Amino acid sequence: PSVYSDRTIGYAFLYYAKDEPRNSFSFRWKNSRAFLYGAQVGWIQPDRIMAPEVSSEAEFLRDLARTRSHARPFVTDGQFLRLLDVAGDNTLLRGRGTGVFGPDYTIEEPAVNASAWLADGKPGVLLSNISSQDRSVKVPLPLDDAGIPAGTSLTASVFGPGGEITRETMSSDTLALTVPAGKALVVHIRPAGPS
Repeated sequence: PSVYSDRTIGYAFLYYAKDEPRNSFSFRWKNSRAFLYGAQVGWIQPDRIMAPEVSSEAEFLRDLARTRSHARPFVTDGQFLRLLDVAGDNTLLRGRGTGVFGPDYTIEEPAVNASAWLADGKPGVLLSNISSQDRSVKVPLPLDDAGIPAGTSLTASVFGPGGEITRETMSSDTLALTVPAGKALVVHIRPAGPS
């Protein structure tokens, strides 16, 4: 990782245990983590994800992939910086994962997680909400990594699966936003002014 961190992501899960995607919590947790680390999502056998009883998980995966398309500058040509501490309405969730080569295991995960990225000198944030409730959270922005001084006027463009949701001008190093239930967001940050 110290050599190739801006060229490859060394992160994986065993896709998928026998009870996934029916085990919604484990399925969402794995795919959310893959999204946050910049991995390509959707590595699942079509008959498993297209089964009528898992339509909500198919929608989750589809929306995650669509949102990831707005993170392309970061996840294909950028640099993963770190996971971020997300504050606010960010309940710790508990669930179970099915072991394939060992026993089942407990998963404890905040409802919303975020990762910081840098591309072309501009910071970005990827967020994912694996819960079934909208979550109003606050996420620190990786401004220092981009050499952006505190108090600089910024434009934060927030993208969801359908494209840009909102654009706001701010001068804080923390962004407050609501992450919809079972959705992901991508935030592009740049100094305010002409694009």
